[in-house]
Amino acid sequence: MKRSTKQNIQVGIIVGSLLAVVFFATIYFFINNKDEELKIKVFYFNTQTNNLETEERPMPEGDTDFVVRTILGYLKDAPKNAALSKTLPDGLTLLEADLSAEAVLYLNFDESYSLIPPLEETIFRMSCIWTFTELPYVQYVYIHTDGNNLINARGNAAKPENRLTAKLNPEISPVKTSTRVLKLFYVNEQADGLLAEDRLVTYDIYSLEKDIVQLLIDGTRTEGRLSSIPPETRILDVKTENGICNVSLSGDFITRFTGGPSLARHTVYAIVNSLIENSSNVNRVQFLIDSERVEVFHGVADFDKVFDKDESLIIVPEEEIEDFFEEDDYPENFEEDT
Repeated sequence: MKRSTKQNIQVGIIVGSLLAVVFFATIYFFINNKDEELKIKVFYFNTQTNNLETEERPMPEGDTDFVVRTILGYLKDAPKNAALSKTLPDGLTLLEADLSAEAVLYLNFDESYSLIPPLEETIFRMSCIWTFTELPYVQYVYIHTDGNNLINARGNAAKPENRLTAKLNPEISPVKTSTRVLKLFYVNEQADGLLAEDRLVTYDIYSLEKDIVQLLIDGTRTEGRLSSIPPETRILDVKTENGICNVSLSGDFITRFTGGPSLARHTVYAIVNSLIENSSNVNRVQFLIDSERVEVFHGVADFDKVFDKDESLIIVPEEEIEDFFEEDDYPENFEEDT
């Protein structure tokens, strides 16, 4: 049965419409996929969460030098998100970029790289590694400064890094900390001397003195020693200037203290000796109560003076003396008096 001319026209319109839909859908799909392929994720630093986060930028096309410099430009410019910050330090200059056959991207910066503060350098290096390995032909990033290898924290030459060796979103603390053994002094049970207590502590390097005072307030962990500072005592301020550490405590230090003059005197020197023993910045200590100088503290006269360290109050336990003079430690020609 033959179709009429009208039917043929209708079929033609339908087929044409379908072809047009397919054509425009193909163009739309191609354009959108092309846009995705021409984007690169750039890793910036979020100052609120202390993490790395991304924003998309146009994928640069060209030789290695052009691509690298374009991406470094992204890291230098301010991100669109106000919570993010650029990671490329000011004044840093790329001298050379090269891509090896093993997919290692060599980045050689000028000597100013070695002057970047450690935290800023870590953030920049992490953002570099994660951003450049977004490129499909880069698997490792190898940073040099003025043609020389970077030296890591262990004193060894750094190696090429990838996403397995450089953690994404490192929990980078804005506080710079250090860990070491502190020698703290607490009053002995007889309240006539000070006993040392070694404590492994992680502390903020910019507030070591304050951390020491707080550890003394928190109290001893060893038998034979007293936690003589009232636990209600609050630290109002600890500031060191010209070798003098000014320790401002709340009035609870005086009003809630229970003990006589001897305990009070040794409590004062527990703080003084601990600060001077552990901080190279402190030579003497000045006390303030509620930000004011106080003349007397429970029988301790001249409490408003600047205190020096008093090593005569330190008691060395007998077992420590015996350990020091073990027989094997004597010099070869040592002879006991008879």
